Amino acid sequence: MGKKLDMLLGKTNKYSSKVRALAKLALSRIPVLKKQHQSRLSQERSDVAELLRLGYHDRALLRVELVMRDQSILDALAMIEGYCKVLVERAMLIEKHEKECPQELKEVVSSLIFAASRCGELPELHEIRGVATKLYGKEFTAQAVKLCSGCGVNPMIMRRLSMRARSLESRMEVLGEIASQNGITLQSANTNKETHPVAEHEEQPELKSDINHLGDDDMPLPAQSSRDTESSPEVTDSGMAYQDAVVAAQDAFLSAAVAAAAARAALELSRMDIALTL
Repeated sequence: MGKKLDMLLGKTNKYSSKVRALAKLALSRIPVLKKQHQSRLSQERSDVAELLRLGYHDRALLRVELVMRDQSILDALAMIEGYCKVLVERAMLIEKHEKECPQELKEVVSSLIFAASRCGELPELHEIRGVATKLYGKEFTAQAVKLCSGCGVNPMIMRRLSMRARSLESRMEVLGEIASQNGITLQSANTNKETHPVAEHEEQPELKSDINHLGDDDMPLPAQSSRDTESSPEVTDSGMAYQDAVVAAQDAFLSAAVAAAAARAALELSRMDIALTL
């Protein structure tokens, strides 16, 4: 009864009052941050366009990453601004569910808790997270920070505040948009060539080394020739088969030496026979 009476009289407890005050402070700070990021974004887009005019497509592609990050921050700030407005208008719901986050505010509170760890420019979000932890427990806060199943965090703000590097396809899309807005013809082939030298060799085979252009009959195969020599038997005049030319040569030398010794022995024997006859 006391809580209902306080609500009728426009009174709120300390938690709802603090949440409303923090949300209002964030709302007063967000326009300043949006202006800063918008100015930075305009300068970064201008830098990308200038790099494209100078033909530095690889550098422009890298600079696009900054453009996309600032644009994501601007989108996230717009969402945070909307959530803070909801908190200001519906802070009374906190009093009805002091131990459990109201279903109507679960996405709002969970998304702001998630954003608190990634938006250091808004210290009010950290204080709102502290209030939510006191009201709903550490587990509720941990689920939002870790993006557990059923945490209630808006998937859109997850993507906008993601720290992952942007894919090449998404960067190329933004690069093409900036080029189109500034009347610049985007040479995608050159961009791919400068940023991906491996792809350059695949698309331009004339830049490969000469050995890659040789046909099957022209390919030098010294290792294969060696194997063929080892596996192909060397056949001598005597009909014996050898697996190595060096071995065959050695055997031929030994055979010649034996033949010479035999010839000398025959000569000595013939001399002895002549002497005995005389």
